Amino acid sequence: MIKFKEFYTQPYDVFISAFFKDEGEKYPEDAFEYVDLKAIDRKLVILVYRQTNKNLRQLKAIL
Repeated sequence: MIKFKEFYTQPYDVFISAFFKDEGEKYPEDAFEYVDLKAIDRKLVILVYRQTNKNLRQLKAIL
């Protein structure tokens, strides 16, 4: 599933890393994959990421 997350403050890289860490702790059965980072203006970026169940991801790798 493709998802979006808005970040309004800088430095974005620190917040994005913390976001993925927090999501991984909240949903340990899922894998999170960076897709894209879109700059809307100087104060806003949108992170595009994919959230996939780890078991489903492993099954796709086998097939």
